[in-house]
Amino acid sequence: MPLKHLNKLLKNPFYCGLIIHPRMNNKRIIGNHEALIDEETFIRAQGYAHTGYEQIKDAVDFPLKRHVYCAVCGSAMSGYVRVRPKHRYLYYKCNTHGCGVNVQAEHLHSLYMDLLSEYAVAEENIQNVQNRLKKLLQQHHDKKSKIVAVIKNEIAELQQKADVVEYRYALGEIPESSYRVAIEKLRQSISDNEQKLKLHESNFSNTLRIAHQAVLMSCQLASYWKEGDFKERQKLQKFAFPMGIKYDKEKGISRTLCVNEVFRVIRSISDDCKDIETKSDFDLSSKSPYVEKR
Repeated sequence: MPLKHLNKLLKNPFYCGLIIHPRMNNKRIIGNHEALIDEETFIRAQGYAHTGYEQIKDAVDFPLKRHVYCAVCGSAMSGYVRVRPKHRYLYYKCNTHGCGVNVQAEHLHSLYMDLLSEYAVAEENIQNVQNRLKKLLQQHHDKKSKIVAVIKNEIAELQQKADVVEYRYALGEIPESSYRVAIEKLRQSISDNEQKLKLHESNFSNTLRIAHQAVLMSCQLASYWKEGDFKERQKLQKFAFPMGIKYDKEKGISRTLCVNEVFRVIRSISDDCKDIETKSDFDLSSKSPYVEKR
């Protein structure tokens, strides 16, 4: 019998001889059936049930709810409160039957802040990381510029062909059926290329400011999460780890599924700066493969 079903049975007044039904305006009526337990025992059972597990609709205490996943079965973990006299204990748990992954909320929150702290940059390396990130952003912008130029050229050629088709149709040189087919294909190709252009066009006019803000945010991820309210925490979580994280009960650590590309690159550059004395050359291309704008 599932625990939820057992709890439902304990709250059913039918077993102490009472009947409650919506057609009777939910009034308690003494039934003709034999009661299995007396009313006093029923009331005591309600008291014990209340000191068990409390389902909380407001998940303010559980910002990682449905953001952290069980490393064993892969299901999202939810939060619950275990109530004891004068105490409330917060937990995250895996809802898969038989999995049994259960962790105190305070412990998981501490692990999460440790994970965010790994993307911080040492104070003495901040300027160096910013400069290298600026150079990386500029290289990325140069790649984008070349792609944008190719797309714009293709749009211009397609537009020129469309103008010719419309001109020949206006002079009566091609039938309407052929015109409709040709102009529709050309317009669709132009539209597809315009969508590609929107993906690749971006303004990197102030790469130094962008690099500065990105590095500072990476350094303060843990403090932002710790000091933020529920909505701010969830917003930061989705920004840093779009696909959430995994919790391994045996190892007691969090493993990331997907990291924001900017923070991943900053951490990679920061790691290189730690042993910069032994590395005179820094290969940016190996640190950030070309990624489509998301």
